[in-house]
Amino acid sequence: MKILHLLDIPWWSGLSAYAFDTLEAHRHLGHQVQLAAQKDSLPYKKGKELGWKVFPMGGRHLFASIFNFFKLLFLRERPDLIIIHTGSAHWIGALLSKIWDIPLIRIRVTSQKLKINWFTLVLYQHCKKIVLASENIRTDCLEQLKNLERDKCITLYPAVKGQTKNLNHPDAPFKIGMLARLDPVKGHTYFLKAAKIVQERFPNVEFHFAGAEENIIWGDLLKEIHSLNLNYCFYHGFLRESEVWSYLESCDIGVLSSIGSEEVSRATLEWMAAGKPVVATKVGSITELIQDPLGGFLVPPKDPVSMAQKILEILDNKNLAKKLGAFNLEASKKYYSEISLQQAWDKILSSIRV
Repeated sequence: MKILHLLDIPWWSGLSAYAFDTLEAHRHLGHQVQLAAQKDSLPYKKGKELGWKVFPMGGRHLFASIFNFFKLLFLRERPDLIIIHTGSAHWIGALLSKIWDIPLIRIRVTSQKLKINWFTLVLYQHCKKIVLASENIRTDCLEQLKNLERDKCITLYPAVKGQTKNLNHPDAPFKIGMLARLDPVKGHTYFLKAAKIVQERFPNVEFHFAGAEENIIWGDLLKEIHSLNLNYCFYHGFLRESEVWSYLESCDIGVLSSIGSEEVSRATLEWMAAGKPVVATKVGSITELIQDPLGGFLVPPKDPVSMAQKILEILDNKNLAKKLGAFNLEASKKYYSEISLQQAWDKILSSIRV
């Protein structure tokens, strides 16, 4: 099958990463894929680096979108299926699929509120399938589009590349890690307050942070660290994809302290694939991924006392840490691996094969 993917955003994001996971899955299944992306954007350049067929598009504003439509209309090789990754390209894909009489799939990676009107309803009704990156997003979509057929909407979580083979948990000092951009929504402040409680029981425990500085800089967090008299706090900055795995494996416990967001929590999936116990807040898709108390513990957001108690429960019992980590690793292999993603897509594409 020839599959055309439309991805018209200029930046790299969770949405872009999910699109690339999907393209890789389709390629592994033996389909011919082509990516239509904004020229010179990060997705465009990355697709080129990977040796894919990449079709250059213009921007996302109205006149650029009209130009993109006509440019795609005269593609030399007509696809058998169109997959849309953004709302701005949805009408383009829908009109092309109508003209070419081929199926359309819409992918949603965010739960951003839709502008509900007749046009939106027509666009979504036209889709053969709507693939949602979490059950939380699927629920939001069905609530907003009340007349949408439920069996059209399929939850398909992103895949994590590889799983750990090392489930060893070293002796003290224990390392507790957080993998998240520095942003208020990620709840670093609450994690630091929990860390203070933990360090009163385990004075040598280390706290490790990794993630890009966005709406907070590390200097701001350092001020909080000093005011709490916390020791052994280390910042690793933004980690490249090749560096993430060694960071995950170096830690004993993964923590997510978010107070919002987490529509698709890749960090949760990565901690699970690394075979680590996880203590996380009940936010977004995290509650779908972490099985409390089998793979870790879920606590209310903005509640450092509860978070500290669960971290201490794991630190007090090394066998518990191994058990939780092993459960997460097996769940990752079964549900969130590249193979499971390929199998899910094979089923979806077979159901609409032309």
